Amino acid sequence: MEEFSQDLLQELMNLTRLSCSEAEQEQLINKLKKVVDFVDKLDEVDTSNIDNTIHLFDDLELKTREDEVDTQQLLKREDFLEKNAPSHIGSLIRVPPIGIK
Repeated sequence: MEEFSQDLLQELMNLTRLSCSEAEQEQLINKLKKVVDFVDKLDEVDTSNIDNTIHLFDDLELKTREDEVDTQQLLKREDFLEKNAPSHIGSLIRVPPIGIK
């Protein structure tokens, strides 16, 4: 992995729009170097005999229910269009044109 440097920190600070004093930058570089070193150590671990983990809990049972439609709650198409799309033609919603430059 790439060595963590002052240039890389400056790039990250620019991307995240953060600013730090010189002393804070030195502390941050030292801490981030430790993180990079730890990740490098993790890369050295042989995981070829380890199965991929899809779920943390293999015995997890999904609880599902049947969908129920409450016909009293349904909006009529005309009511929906009046409330949500005041500019419409029949059952089609009218949208403003997209400007092409």
